[in-house]
Amino acid sequence: MRAAAANQAEIEGISRSIGELREFLGEAEAGGPCVPMRLYPAYRELARISGNESAGEKDLFVPAAPDAAHPPPAHAEPREITPGGFAGATERTALTLSTKPARLTQAKHPA
Repeated sequence: MRAAAANQAEIEGISRSIGELREFLGEAEAGGPCVPMRLYPAYRELARISGNESAGEKDLFVPAAPDAAHPPPAHAEPREITPGGFAGATERTALTLSTKPARLTQAKHPA
């Protein structure tokens, strides 16, 4: 953290950033898109003022959380999983894994 007093350019940068944040929050509150990357120029300026030269766009990336208006995508043909439902799947997977090398060997070295 810096100990020096802020100069006029830094004060103006902080004021601009606050204005951009207020605008962003107002639009999001009104139902507009919530795209944090839009704040990157303000974030970069504030980071520079505070002495953080390593601030990057990835700092503002936040994966969208599903909600009632935007549920997660559903599988085209969902299956219900029952308490014993994994046993058969595990056996099929083991059978597939154990037979695939033999098929590859036969394909590479036909008899």
